[in-house]
Amino acid sequence: MSWDVEKYVIECEKAGLRSGMSKGEDDILANFPPYDSEPRAITSPRTIVDCNGRIMAWVLPNVLPKRIQRAMGKSTSKLGAALHRKMSEKRGHTWRCNPQWFGEHMPRGVMDVSPAWFMVGWKGKLEGIRTSPFLATDQGQEWMRDSADAGAIISGMLRVMHPDQYRMAWEVMNRLRAVRPMEAMWCWPTVFNAVTIVANRQCPLHRDAEGMYRCYDILASVGEYESAPLYLSSLGIQIPNGPGTVVGFSGKALRHGVADAMGSHICHAYYVCESLREFLGVRPTAWMSQEMYRKWVGDTFQSQWFGMARDPFDL
Repeated sequence: MSWDVEKYVIECEKAGLRSGMSKGEDDILANFPPYDSEPRAITSPRTIVDCNGRIMAWVLPNVLPKRIQRAMGKSTSKLGAALHRKMSEKRGHTWRCNPQWFGEHMPRGVMDVSPAWFMVGWKGKLEGIRTSPFLATDQGQEWMRDSADAGAIISGMLRVMHPDQYRMAWEVMNRLRAVRPMEAMWCWPTVFNAVTIVANRQCPLHRDAEGMYRCYDILASVGEYESAPLYLSSLGIQIPNGPGTVVGFSGKALRHGVADAMGSHICHAYYVCESLREFLGVRPTAWMSQEMYRKWVGDTFQSQWFGMARDPFDL
């Protein structure tokens, strides 16, 4: 990209852009234009970088093993009634739970789960850190067991994409265990402290409320469908997002949306809650960059990924 993502984030913070807002987006778009006037399709493994080599997104099509895809699909299908109940309980609150955004395929619904995070209205208070009620149920325990392999692989991917974010995420979990031990923490399947499970839902262009500006959220897609196009409008790219695709980017910084999958599409979104990191005093991380990556993994591996780059979309 031709612009500096750090300056972009600073302007987004100043504008107070939040999920579902459109006010201020036109100004951001004018000052930080997308790659092209028409969305550019990304169909092969790529990183997208800014003008200073900061890595804004990782696109990894069809990277998840079939075994893991089947396990993720099966574990989500078991949640059918619980997912649908969450959608019904919150209908009308926001588009996220509004039935009109969900397809006809089953399962359908959405659920946020965490072994320890702040309850609504309790941010900044130790006693406000609780486990998602679902994880205390037999069904929740089974979901964590079924998700162990997928969670380990996603955590490993983060370790490669952004080693310092991995360090930060682990430190958040370790400090949580020390100050507010919860039973679910000991069988939680990933280094990320929260997961949103989404089944057969479209998403309008939006920014995520949770997560962190300079960190990757990881979206993993599985299911019986051909594509569920993921549009990163801030960058001007469109990702087919077929089964097994993993995409790492900041959902808080980059506006994005997902189109109808024309099939059964399940997405697990992994992220770290900024409010917990701040409360626990864990050192934040900076954007991963090509320069930082070279220091982490060495020149030989680095040259295989970035040495022949011809434009911001070529590895």
